[in-house]
Amino acid sequence: MADAGPTERHVVHRARGWKYLRAKLVMNNGASSKTQLDAMQYRLAVTHALRCMFGDIGAAMRVDLIAYEHAQSCGTLRVESRNLCRLWSAITMLAEFERLPCQFEVEAVHGALVCHAVDSREFMRTLAQMPA
Repeated sequence: MADAGPTERHVVHRARGWKYLRAKLVMNNGASSKTQLDAMQYRLAVTHALRCMFGDIGAAMRVDLIAYEHAQSCGTLRVESRNLCRLWSAITMLAEFERLPCQFEVEAVHGALVCHAVDSREFMRTLAQMPA
């Protein structure tokens, strides 16, 4: 029987990159008017969600607010790839912030920041609205 020779072992390590998550925070104060938040309050809501879900260790997770659109209460968050699921879970489960009902709506998740600028769904929506 012929010897197959030495076996080669290939180990692939997952890259420790960043993920970019764009999420909208909708706060209802009960009187059919929406409460607008500034960037600091938005960031505080994210930290509050992480603390409620995972305690002080979760609140210490590195999450950066890259961009914030005040008019839509929409922010772009940068998080390590390994923590994306934790962040997504925490903000999805948040139901109250500063004693007001609220909810995060995750709009997009990408592996590169430039992908948020070239969102194919938004492009197709814009294209469909253009006159022929």
